[in-house]
Amino acid sequence: NRRTPFDSKVDLFEHFNQNTNIFYDNYLIVLSFITLQALLSFKLYKHYYFKLFALLTFISIVASFIPFIDQIFNGFSAPQKRWHYLISLNAAVLISFYIKYFRTLSLKNYVFSSIVALSYLFISAWYYSDFVSWLWFTPIVSTIGFLILLVNHAKSRVKLTYLFIISIMILNLLISFVFIRNQIYFEDHVERANKDYINASLFNTPLQRQLVSQMTHHKSEDERIDWRVNEQDNTPMYQHFKGISIYSSIFDHNILDYYYDALKINMQEESVSRYQSTNARQNINSLFSVQFLMLKDYQNNVPAFFKKVKTEGQYQIYENTLNLPSVRVTNRVYNSNAINTPIDREHAMIDGVVVNGKGQKYTDTAQNLLNQTQISYKNIKQMNGQHIHLNNDNSRIQLHIPEHLRERFSDFYLTLKVKRGYPDSNFTVNINDYANHRLFNNSTYRTGVDTQLYKTQPDAQGNININLSPSGNYQLDIKSLHGENYQKLQGAHGSKTNIGHYRNIKNGVKVNLSSHQNGIATINIPYRDGMTAYIDGKKVKPFKVNYMMTGVSVNKDTRQIMIKYRPKYWYTMIIISSIFILSTITWLIRKKIKNK
Repeated sequence: NRRTPFDSKVDLFEHFNQNTNIFYDNYLIVLSFITLQALLSFKLYKHYYFKLFALLTFISIVASFIPFIDQIFNGFSAPQKRWHYLISLNAAVLISFYIKYFRTLSLKNYVFSSIVALSYLFISAWYYSDFVSWLWFTPIVSTIGFLILLVNHAKSRVKLTYLFIISIMILNLLISFVFIRNQIYFEDHVERANKDYINASLFNTPLQRQLVSQMTHHKSEDERIDWRVNEQDNTPMYQHFKGISIYSSIFDHNILDYYYDALKINMQEESVSRYQSTNARQNINSLFSVQFLMLKDYQNNVPAFFKKVKTEGQYQIYENTLNLPSVRVTNRVYNSNAINTPIDREHAMIDGVVVNGKGQKYTDTAQNLLNQTQISYKNIKQMNGQHIHLNNDNSRIQLHIPEHLRERFSDFYLTLKVKRGYPDSNFTVNINDYANHRLFNNSTYRTGVDTQLYKTQPDAQGNININLSPSGNYQLDIKSLHGENYQKLQGAHGSKTNIGHYRNIKNGVKVNLSSHQNGIATINIPYRDGMTAYIDGKKVKPFKVNYMMTGVSVNKDTRQIMIKYRPKYWYTMIIISSIFILSTITWLIRKKIKNK
């Protein structure tokens, strides 16, 4: 995946409060007070493994208050609590050794550790004014341990220890129940944790599944559907169709490079580890063979050449009338290093194929129309450089597009750099009623991509209105404005040559080509290291084209391409694993023979 460098201020230490108090009721993890009691049982440190896990537990507890450790476990990006299971593991092992050895403690040491641990809990409850129900059981656990230590008979102590173990298990269950109720099944989650929600329009209804099935039936296997339930980016996964959205921490970064950098596809809801739709960009939809688009009736962000074909309930289905095949062959190769704007990159991919560091310069570039527009500001104070202050929520920047440009182009691509100033907060960039929701500067889910491209059309008066909310300070730079009339896409769609399709096979795809020329076959699936291509049975090396797609060099006689994928270093890891497995088995056998 792609983790954006986190450039906001990170404190050296966490503030100690209810959310960081790991021995009491907080949102992340709750350790039993027995952990604290064990750490204070200094006599038991003479046992090697007790001392080892006491040290590990202490280090991991201290580390939980250091945000830099959170950054390490989040790919050196924003601090995120993604490693606290290690504290649980260390504490669990420590408690197990404590139970094993606690019978050897003196009454004085046990009473001391119990008083300190219990006092800590009850002071926390008083300070936070939050008395959790498991708290009343903690003195019972301590009392059981105390009574066991009063017994002088060694064998009786061992047998009574099982009662101590049961009391600790009951305490852990109580802590778990309270944690689940307070931190997981709070009101919003309770409303969503049921079958009614699963089958509601916010997630996955029978009608949604029926419409998806109909669209799937009327498209070919290699064509895509653009549909997601509100902000459910994983809709294609759980409704089982070939889509263009996902939310995951483990998908290939090439897709995000494509969205963030190459094409600057605007995602309506900013967040890392996701890609979603195309902001109704017709060229991109056609390049990725998006055949159908489904929206709810209140949504209206439709690409230029998608025609409405069905309305049922609150759902509207649109079909792409200028779709392109999933496999195309061309000998026009353009160098990605010589193409500077998203609209030129779209056009170059339509006219030919874009390869990194190879090919000719793409010369049919789009003109920046910004100097042909009139820009006006309302309720905005312009400060030094690109910094502005919005006086109220009615503030706006307006671009007036001359009539001759409106007649020439059907869509416009507006490129803005917007960054929130003081006071920091989430904010919204609204371009002619298209709302793009951006995160505050210190958000751990912020993408760090401040330059965004917006596809839009002027209103009836010929204006493109930029509204920022809420009021306050911003950094704003209007970088460019380009027009699109889709002549190149119409020309490519009208071509009857170089039409190819693929179908899914095990660990890859199989491509059947129609009549074509020598050149590069572009397959609109994401390129991955570990891919292998076979041209009519002959093994060749595929490569990345069009910024994230898969390309293979072919001649005019090529009829079939097979792309197979196996994770990089697959065999290397199998060999290393096998060596260590055999070494472990050999060591165990030798040790067993030596012991005999």
